[in-house]
Amino acid sequence: MEKLVLVKGSEEQQEQTWKNHYVEWGKGLTLQQHIDRVLFLKTKRIRPTSIVHARRIDVVSWFLNLIPVDLVEEHDCESVASVFCPEQYRRRGYASLMLSLLYKEISPGRGASFLYSDIGTEFYWKSGEREKGGGYKAQPTDMLNLSVDTKMSAKTEVSTSDVQRKDVRAIIERDVTTLRHQLAHGGDITGDVSDKRVWFSVVPSIEAIEWLFARTLSNEERLGKKVEDIWGVQTADGESYALWFYDWPEDNLVFLRMRLSPSSDRSSVMIRFIQRAMEVAKAQGLERVHVWDPPKDAVRDAGLDITTREDHLPSLCLYVHEDMDNVVWMCNEKYAWI
Repeated sequence: MEKLVLVKGSEEQQEQTWKNHYVEWGKGLTLQQHIDRVLFLKTKRIRPTSIVHARRIDVVSWFLNLIPVDLVEEHDCESVASVFCPEQYRRRGYASLMLSLLYKEISPGRGASFLYSDIGTEFYWKSGEREKGGGYKAQPTDMLNLSVDTKMSAKTEVSTSDVQRKDVRAIIERDVTTLRHQLAHGGDITGDVSDKRVWFSVVPSIEAIEWLFARTLSNEERLGKKVEDIWGVQTADGESYALWFYDWPEDNLVFLRMRLSPSSDRSSVMIRFIQRAMEVAKAQGLERVHVWDPPKDAVRDAGLDITTREDHLPSLCLYVHEDMDNVVWMCNEKYAWI
C-alpha cells in the first residue's frame, strides 16, 4: 500500500470509472445514457482536474473571521466529487489511502476543500493528517422536503415574476455583492451561533449554476423531457430571489439558492417562492420540492416541518483554520454541489 501514489487518470481509466459508478449514480438511465451525460457535463466543468476516482473543481470560498476583526478573506478552494470504489476492492484501504493522498495534494496553496458525503461522517473526517481525524468535517444542515401537493398560505400578498435563464447572470452578480456585504457586517444571519469564530461560504458563480442547469438540460433528449425556461422566481423589487433546477430522474425540483431580504416579510416571501416552485414542478411532472439550508426564521414563522439531511452531507476542511468546531458554513445550499 505504501508504494501506491496518485496519478492523473488516463482516458481509458476515466471511461472505466464511469462504467463502474453507473450502479451508484445512473439511476433511471441506461449505461450508455449515463456515460453520455457524463461526457456532456465534462464539457461544462469548471476548471477540472481528474485524479483517480475523484473529480477536483476549483472554486472560490470566503471566510469571515469575527474575532479579532471583522474581515472577509478570499481563498481558493477545491470541491471533491465522484469519489467511488468498486465493490470488489472495498474494505482493503484503497479509498482511505486515496483520500489521505488527495488531502495532501490539495492542501498546498488552498484555503479550503469540501465535498458531499453519502457514507456518513467518519470516513472523510479520518482523511486528515492529525491522529483523530482533521480531514473533512460534516457540517450540520437541514432541508425542506415537500410534496408538490403541500398546502400553505402566506400572511401577506407577494408580487413575483419568474426568472428566465437570461436573467440569472445579473442575479448571481447581485447576490455575490450582497453576500460579501452580509459577511462583512454580520447581517441576515439567524440562529444561535454567537460563539462561532469563523464563517465560511462558497461564492455563488454563474459557471456553477450553468453546470447544474446543464445537468437538467442533458436529460431533455435522453429522458424525453421538455424543460421550461423557468429557473427561479424573484420579488418585484428584485431584493429577494430564488434559483432552482430540475433533478431528473430523481423527480425533484431543487432550490439552488434563496435569498430573502431582511426588510421583507420573509416567511410570506419564502412561501410564495415555494408555491411557485410547486406549480412549476407539477407542470414538469416532478413530485417533490427540496430546499437545502432554508432560512430558519422564515421556516419557523411559516410553521413548516424541517428535517435533518441524511445524505449528500456537506463536509468541509479548512487548511487555514484547524478548529473546525468553531466554523459556520453560511448559505450551505445546493448551488455549491458541483
